[in-house]
Amino acid sequence: MAPKNTQRTRRRFGSLRTLPSGRVQARYSHAPAPNSPAVSYRAPGTFEDQDAAIAWLKGQERMIDRGDWMPPEEQDRRSKADAVTVAEYVDLYHDRKQISGEIRASTVQTYRNTTNNRIKPYSIADIRITQLTTMDCYRWWDQMGVDHADTPETNRKGYVRLKAAMADAVERSYIEINPVAVKAASKKSKSYDKQLPTTSELKAIVDNVPVTHKVVAVLCAFHGLRVGEALAVRIQDVIFDGDGGACVRVRGNFQRIKDTDGHVKMVRQDAKTSAGERDVPALPQYVDLLRHAVVQARARAHDEAKPNEDARAVRSRREDFLISTTRTGQPIMDTSFRSIWNRARERGGVRDDITPHYGRNWLTVMLAEQGSTPAEIGQVLGQRDISTVVGIYMKVRGGRPADLMRRVAATMDAH
Repeated sequence: MAPKNTQRTRRRFGSLRTLPSGRVQARYSHAPAPNSPAVSYRAPGTFEDQDAAIAWLKGQERMIDRGDWMPPEEQDRRSKADAVTVAEYVDLYHDRKQISGEIRASTVQTYRNTTNNRIKPYSIADIRITQLTTMDCYRWWDQMGVDHADTPETNRKGYVRLKAAMADAVERSYIEINPVAVKAASKKSKSYDKQLPTTSELKAIVDNVPVTHKVVAVLCAFHGLRVGEALAVRIQDVIFDGDGGACVRVRGNFQRIKDTDGHVKMVRQDAKTSAGERDVPALPQYVDLLRHAVVQARARAHDEAKPNEDARAVRSRREDFLISTTRTGQPIMDTSFRSIWNRARERGGVRDDITPHYGRNWLTVMLAEQGSTPAEIGQVLGQRDISTVVGIYMKVRGGRPADLMRRVAATMDAH
């Protein structure tokens, strides 16, 4: 029975109900499959008057007659999808990822930067997701390759973002299949196939880095730390043993984040994975450098102590003090460190493709040549994916094959 103050009107197909507000609901019964019982369906929303509601019912009846009917909820979902462009959906997809906490703010920012540089400047961004075709994706991929031929890996990351967003659209039933299927884009670029840096090249760079940044350079070049990890090392993270050795505990990293006001700052975050938290033994050559950096950091922390501040609070804050900071005690920006690295590289006469990240390649090969397994190397690098260690970081040092063959020959002569 209809609620009081409502008026129900039955029709040959469907029925109408006028609500106290004057708006009209519409519903009808239909068997969704042959030989199945009829199911009652209602319009997703209400209508301003009966004429609008009747028009909706007639439209539903025509769909049934044509054989292309679908439930009203699905019709509404697809209608909304018809109004959403590729760029809008990619943004919505990243919004949901951030709100759910599945990915960190710095990762979302990286994803958005990729989207802004590799998707939104192209015509594919304005295509509605329900009309996007694989051919559109091929045209976009080809043009992006022309415009950004020198950054193939960034292009591939743009492709990955688009494909992931459209896979989400499929999962939510906005579209039936994922049209993002460019075979060439699925393969990682060969940009990782770079020449391994020599020990002398890395030493030349480190020797030309200012003393204020030298510890960060050493941790990146010879200990396999990422830039953000090296910048985040605190006093408490450097452990000295009784035998003159030291160990660096990696317990987080700094990421460059843009706040709501558009200001860029370095924000400390926990390691992305449990493998990222690790203890890296320091090379003996650099223990004194680490010790000096810790002493200097403790002195800066002491200078910042407030009058009458609790001694326990002072000790706690001191241990949290970074061993490498700006002159004002602020975290060093990763962009600033990279600029210093580049200038040191130029002064050292080293080829210009060697970045701080190359230290991970160097350390991987050095460890491998000492008999380390990929799993052991991954533990030092904080890299759980062994295929990444083998396929990306593990290079062949120049002259190494010939040296190995000479060792084989010596073994043969011994027998």
